[in-house]
Order: sequence, then structure tokens, then C-alpha cells
Amino acid sequence: VTPFATAFFNPSTGEYSDVVSVVDPRANLEIDPNTDPPQTDQFSIGVDRELRSDLALSVNYVRKEGRDFTGWEDVGGVYGTDTAVLPDGKTLTVFPLLNSPSERVFLLTNPENYFLQYNGVSLAVTKRWSHGWQGLVSYTWSEAEGNAEAFLSLLGDDPSQVDLEDGFLNYDQRHIFKFFAVAHLPKEFSVGGAITYASGLPFSVINRDFVVDDLGNATFRTVFPTAQRNDQRNRDYWTFDFNLKKSFTIGGRVRATASFDVFDLLNTDDLRIFSVNRAAANGLEIFDPNQPATREFGRRFQFGLEFYF
Repeated sequence: VTPFATAFFNPSTGEYSDVVSVVDPRANLEIDPNTDPPQTDQFSIGVDRELRSDLALSVNYVRKEGRDFTGWEDVGGVYGTDTAVLPDGKTLTVFPLLNSPSERVFLLTNPENYFLQYNGVSLAVTKRWSHGWQGLVSYTWSEAEGNAEAFLSLLGDDPSQVDLEDGFLNYDQRHIFKFFAVAHLPKEFSVGGAITYASGLPFSVINRDFVVDDLGNATFRTVFPTAQRNDQRNRDYWTFDFNLKKSFTIGGRVRATASFDVFDLLNTDDLRIFSVNRAAANGLEIFDPNQPATREFGRRFQFGLEFYF
């Protein structure tokens, strides 16, 4: 965080001697000495019930609440209110800076109203190892809400950057169903599989605006959701993983197990959208909300060999 200078090259001197600006990264930063560490309260309750000698049912509830999160606040900037018109004709409320950028003071503190809240219920039926096989079936319903992720990315120093309205958190996944089973086969083979079906993760359509600095570089200035944060969802997805093992003895003393795994056997190659950038200024591309920002892994193979001696 030392000061740095920007300068043009001077052909007559052969040096970068024409200083354009000197920036001290510490000049506009402060840390609130009364900042509290983030806190999380969690409550859980569960019941396990034996249905028969090798079968059990479990029900669990979890509630989590977080507060006192840290984030940036601009305590020196003066902001007004304006309206931006998007290329599709929609309008958004923005907050332009009215005083000089040099007067902005970014304070790391505990902003008000930063929070997260999680509620989850899970049901599981477990069949322990008996009669040559074991298995698990589970279902989880959960809901993760708040605005805590806004500060985790260190945004918040510009009111146009972050919409602190409540919304679903990035990891909110409403329904998750899982099935797992493994069984012994003749000649020391074993086979297993796992199926997962889950709701899509939420995402936001984000609008970006940009300004041109003194050097002619276009830089992004504001980021703001068009509506409630994470108000859209990826499609539901499911995967099937497969495992095959073979155990054998080497020289009568060493045991070995060879394994073969296929992850996402059917190659669902699910597409996940984490955010969609839509331009709020002329000349910037308007991204198609149906195009993903990230592609999940497709079918993958794994070979393993274990020795026991």
C-alpha cells in the first residue's frame, strides 16, 4: 500500500519523466477502531429412530443467524440521486458522486443491516452394512437469505455498487435429494453409485456503467442489480457417480484394492450462471442471460490403487 506514480515516457530524455499522477492508496482508507468481529448463532435439533436392526431414520433442523459483519462505507462522499436508462428502455435509480473523488473516505467497519439467515431441514434413511450392501437416501430443504455476500466481496464503498435489499444468498439451494448405495459382488468386487438431484443456485442480472479516465481508459464505475438480488435461478440439475472396486492379495501378505470412478457418468455437463452482466452504456455488449458465466465439470474418470501391508 505504498504510493505509486503514473508517468508518460519522454523520448528526449529516454525516461518516464512526465508524471501524470501520484496516488497514495492509504489517503482515503480508514479502519474503525470499534469494529466488532462477525458473530454467528446456530441452533440445531435432531431425532434419530431405529426402524429395524439395520435401518434408521433421522430428522434434523438447523437455524443460523449472522451479524456484525465487516464492510466498507464511504463516509466522505456526497451522493445524489439520478435515473439511468438501460438499452432495453428500463430505468434504474443510481447515486452519482457530487463532491470530489479525493474527498471520499472508505471506512472499514460494521455497516448496519448486514446479516444472513439460514434455515434447513433434512430427512435421511440409512441402511447400515448388512446382507452385503449399505445405502442412504436423504432429502434437504433449506433457505439462505440476507445481504452478507455484499460485504464479503469488499463492495459497499459506493451506494451504486451494492443493493443491500434482502435476497437469496449465492449458495441458497432449496431442494437436494441424494441416494447412495454400495454392494459386494463375487470374487471380491464391489460396486457403488450416488445420485444427486438439486435445485439450481440463484443469480442476478447485473448492470454495469463505465467512465473514461484522464488517460483515456474505460473503467467500470458502478455495479447494481436490476431488481432484488439473486431473483433468478439456474435450472435444476442431477448427477450420477459410479464406483467399481476389486480387492486382491499380492504374495500372500499384501492386500491391494484397485478402484475405478466415473463422476457425472451421464455427462449432464450442467451450466451454471453466477451473474449476468448487462451493459448500461452505449458500446458495451448486452450479455444474453441464457449464456452461463461458468460451466460445471462434465464426465470425469479416476483410477486408484491402494496397498495394505
